[in-house]
Amino acid sequence: MKSALIVIFLLLAWWLWIIAHRWTKSEVRQPGVCCQKCGYDLAGLTIPRCPECGSLRGFEKGMHELGFNDEEIRTAEGIGTRTCIALVTCRDLPDWEVDDKPLEAALTARGVDIVKPAWDDPQVNWSKFDACLIRTTWDYSERRDAFVAWAKKVAISTKLFNPAETVRWNTDKRYLKSLAERGVPTIETVWIEPGEHVDVAALLRERGWSRGFIKPVVGASSRATLRFDDSADGIAAAQQHLDMYAAREAMMMQPYLATVETEGEYSVIFVDGKPAHGVRKVPVPGDYRVQDDYGAHDEPWTPTDEEMATAQHAIRAGGQGLLYGRVDFLRGNDGKLLMNELELVEPSLFFRHGKQTAELLADALLARVHV
Repeated sequence: MKSALIVIFLLLAWWLWIIAHRWTKSEVRQPGVCCQKCGYDLAGLTIPRCPECGSLRGFEKGMHELGFNDEEIRTAEGIGTRTCIALVTCRDLPDWEVDDKPLEAALTARGVDIVKPAWDDPQVNWSKFDACLIRTTWDYSERRDAFVAWAKKVAISTKLFNPAETVRWNTDKRYLKSLAERGVPTIETVWIEPGEHVDVAALLRERGWSRGFIKPVVGASSRATLRFDDSADGIAAAQQHLDMYAAREAMMMQPYLATVETEGEYSVIFVDGKPAHGVRKVPVPGDYRVQDDYGAHDEPWTPTDEEMATAQHAIRAGGQGLLYGRVDFLRGNDGKLLMNELELVEPSLFFRHGKQTAELLADALLARVHV
């Protein structure tokens, strides 16, 4: 009899504890908090997940107002307490692209879970990641508007590097105008808007160029590029090329710097605004394309103090607070470096020539994630 009374007493105490615990949590929850996805009233919720649509990370603010802490939210989502970072890529990344392996190893060694989703995969819930690092999104150039919209959307739900505004600004090569205005040495450029007609022969005479180079304002991997000379055949080919592409997209024309064929292109990689290492990319003989897609090779390169100062000026002119960046140069006819590109979105960072850079980037990224 006595044992039965003890059992009843314990059950009653347990029942009262449950009621008191739920009452206490409900007191700190505020009525009127709704799921941002479906509008369901979340007042009185006992787990941090919408019972109507299953959404979780779409309303972190609401979850906090309901009394759930970050660990409870993350546990309910299934991520656990480990940091999870998306290294954003594209759907058709070539199998031979392995340059990011040192970065992946550095992040894994720091206890980070890595996922590599394609930027245009509609099934990805970007808010489940602690951060998204744009890496190999190399198919964006023909869908630039969609890519910029994606970056803006992702930046609302998680941390995006580099930021969405940088993505918008740096994916259109007209950013070179503003850098030139800030004193960065750039290559002389004629900008051609969509539908605008330019007489190539007249332009070369006016500028005093014997050779020219045409490329799109939004482009990657040497798409729609053409080098030409001032011969009749060269002018005819350039005019046809320009007319075809300028009918539908913005283009740009520059003097052709033949040093690219012998010296290649020089690059300085930056992490958190500081130089990490340098690379020289050399095309196959007679070519100007420095991407390994076209057989080019690359090697370590150490810039002079003057060249490093030029690179640092360029990265500072590109904006404050950048996590990573690559400054590309060609050598001008006077022997000085001229900035060809400032890559702040999805540059290859050539970790194979600077494995310490992968460690630096991993640390810098996690420092921003855990702020």
